[in-house]
Amino acid sequence: MDIMNKKKMAITRMILSIFMMLMAILQVYYIYKPKIGPVGEGIDDRRVIWLFSLAMIASLSFLTESVYTLYRINRDKDDKK
Repeated sequence: MDIMNKKKMAITRMILSIFMMLMAILQVYYIYKPKIGPVGEGIDDRRVIWLFSLAMIASLSFLTESVYTLYRINRDKDDKK
């Protein structure tokens, strides 16, 4: 795979990881948003925290990996000059 494809994939992965973080935050917001009418069994806080933590860890891992990939590509490009 050439350098441009790796760079495009890293940028795409970075955008998707930021989108994943935003979706996790919005999901928690909508879960705890006040509701009108019967709400059923209520909210299981442990499940919400577990799923939010899992989504944030995954998105931060992808973000870190994509930033490192972009750094490595730029470093290798500078070393060849």
